[in-house]
Amino acid sequence: MVTLTDLKEALGDIVGFGEGETGREALGAEQDSQSYWAHGKMVRDGLDAHFMAQNRYSDRYEKILPSSVWTADQPRLGPVDGAFICSASALVTQVASLKAYSYAKVHARTKIPSLPQPGQEIYIGFEGGVGMGVISFKAENVGGVMTLYAVANRDYDITAELPTDYATALHHYSVRVSRPLVTFSIDYSPVAYAVLADSLGTFGIDGPPYTLFSAGRVSPQSLYAFFEVQSVPEFTWPLNPYNTSINEDTPLPPQVFPLYQTGTENLLAGLTVNPNVTSHPVPIFGYDYKTFLFRADEAGDLNIQVLTQAGNWRTYHTEPVAADTLETFIMTGDAVLARVIFTPDAPPANITDAEVIIR
Repeated sequence: MVTLTDLKEALGDIVGFGEGETGREALGAEQDSQSYWAHGKMVRDGLDAHFMAQNRYSDRYEKILPSSVWTADQPRLGPVDGAFICSASALVTQVASLKAYSYAKVHARTKIPSLPQPGQEIYIGFEGGVGMGVISFKAENVGGVMTLYAVANRDYDITAELPTDYATALHHYSVRVSRPLVTFSIDYSPVAYAVLADSLGTFGIDGPPYTLFSAGRVSPQSLYAFFEVQSVPEFTWPLNPYNTSINEDTPLPPQVFPLYQTGTENLLAGLTVNPNVTSHPVPIFGYDYKTFLFRADEAGDLNIQVLTQAGNWRTYHTEPVAADTLETFIMTGDAVLARVIFTPDAPPANITDAEVIIR
């Protein structure tokens, strides 16, 4: 994969990446004017004012204008395919934002075309430079099988979340980077979370309803949004720049996690329990305030568990549940993942509310 260091060296001083104050001042001015990318910026400024691009060949890099490889008509009455083109002789074509972000979200509404040869790849996400890792969706032909990864310093297979009509229908793919988490969403529903922390033990918990995995390091402070086609000569990806956006985000966005029965799409709220039920874990690392809300029509015990670095689920707290009463528990300690186990005193019991709020 092309790194941003490679790309900047290839671009030279075309956008102020040269030596000295002039280059730094030019880059600062560019970044100040590019706090986000969306449809309106495409209409007003065009691609070349907000992106850099290059082709990589077997023996060299070539700086190019983004508009020379990424074109589209403006959608007016409905979705319109674009053309992100990897030329016949290039091994990799990459378009990356001029602006560097600390916390941000990149979004693309696109088809993911079937890749004809093993090893060929498409990326949507962020890249932090040499040695700083990639945070992205990656679609790859693996031995003739179309495979989708959530990438956060390591590849995690989430092919089960790939829409069945990925090659023929437009879907929304977004990657959101906050201080403790990366959220991967398809059609606005989270399909994977990567927990960002140095020295974090390796874990992976598959969905449904969503995948959770450890990234093993914090996110770099300078992230460049990028779109890339790799090892696919003479290939056109129907990605329309009008259907992409990049926005700055906050380090700790508040989130609400409805609780699901583990390994299913079944919400706990509305579920009948007999004899007990375990929730799918929620990521709570890096947040100071974690509030558990729970209500059932039968009394029982709500066992709140956390995942330790040894890979064990351990009880953090047991909250008594009164029948037909909304119970609230505020967790003050720190943990990476948490889940609940509800055991009613007289099953069956009907759960009416079950969620976790973090901020």
